Amino acid sequence: MLLLDDVALQRIADGGAPRQPQRQAAPEAVRPFLQSDVMFASIALIALSGYLLERVLVQVVEDRTVVRWGMVQEAGAR
Repeated sequence: MLLLDDVALQRIADGGAPRQPQRQAAPEAVRPFLQSDVMFASIALIALSGYLLERVLVQVVEDRTVVRWGMVQEAGAR
């Protein structure tokens, strides 16, 4: 006995042509996330804030601690 699923039976009924999947509308809860302009602007804002945080806060702290711990001499002092 041969068991066929619904897709196989539908292909037999349609003459063997595969059916095109029907597109469904996105649910209302997902629609705000599909706004690509807002998404790319958010990515750019996150990247910019990370860059500024690195340059303003982390770089200053790193420069002070490296000199204080004697790993590098201050500029101009030989």
